[in-house]
Amino acid sequence: LHVEHEGRKLVLDSRPSDAINLAIRLNAPLFANEHVLEKSKISKTDAQQEEEEDEKEKLKEWLENLRPEDFDKGLS
Repeated sequence: LHVEHEGRKLVLDSRPSDAINLAIRLNAPLFANEHVLEKSKISKTDAQQEEEEDEKEKLKEWLENLRPEDFDKGLS
């Protein structure tokens, strides 16, 4: 977190969430290293791919266990 106060520039250690929260409250600009943003995209993509694979596996298991009798429910 880079802060300028009374002409002095300070660099403070902070959690990203705290720095973002403070910047939003003060209407201050936010800057991030491009490498950090790219790494974040990769992580999200990996997480999304894992979630999609989990959903596919659940659907596959459900279909494999589906019986003809399951279609008769609610028709009577």
